Amino acid sequence: MRAARPGTDVRLAYLEQREPLLDTVIGELDGPFVIVPLLLISAFHARHDLPSRAAAAVEARESWGGLRIAEVLGSAPGLIDLLADRAASLHDEHGCDSYVLVAPGSSDPDANAFVVTVSGRLAERLGRPVKAGFVTWQPTVADGIRALRSGSSGGGDHPGARTIGLLPWFLAPGLLWDRGLAAAAELGVTAAAEPLADEDTVAEIVLERLEAATRP
Repeated sequence: MRAARPGTDVRLAYLEQREPLLDTVIGELDGPFVIVPLLLISAFHARHDLPSRAAAAVEARESWGGLRIAEVLGSAPGLIDLLADRAASLHDEHGCDSYVLVAPGSSDPDANAFVVTVSGRLAERLGRPVKAGFVTWQPTVADGIRALRSGSSGGGDHPGARTIGLLPWFLAPGLLWDRGLAAAAELGVTAAAEPLADEDTVAEIVLERLEAATRP
């Protein structure tokens, strides 16, 4: 982002687990700012945790406001393009003929339904079956693999999958992505694309969200 937008003050902050924490970064700022959530779904973190934490940190400063929070990244069309490229690479390297879109999972049914919608759009784009599989919710990653192998992918008259690939609905590697990979490996599925954040496309989407949030 810094390379694409020279002169823009770009800071990285975390809600938990790693430093610098969001509260600390906000405390270092001297004026209004925009938070762009590096999240792919609008669920608890996006709707409740992030806004409340950010607002509390701003209130503690007392001297200025101007907080804006941009939309999460998941609905950007460029992510479908990126996943399609990842799927093509798995097809070329491993002969994958179907895919599980591995996602964290949420207690929010709308967030999970959105991931299922993404998997459907990706299936249409690829002309191959794609099934959503959640790490902490149902249908699980294992459920997705079994559905593809049985041919019950919901994508039309596809025979049972021969070689399944794993596509990430994750921006970065971590505990939940590793758990998804492990669950798939137990069923003999090991062909997996890398998480998405190292692509220029993601930085471009973040900038688009920033621009949208700063419009009058």
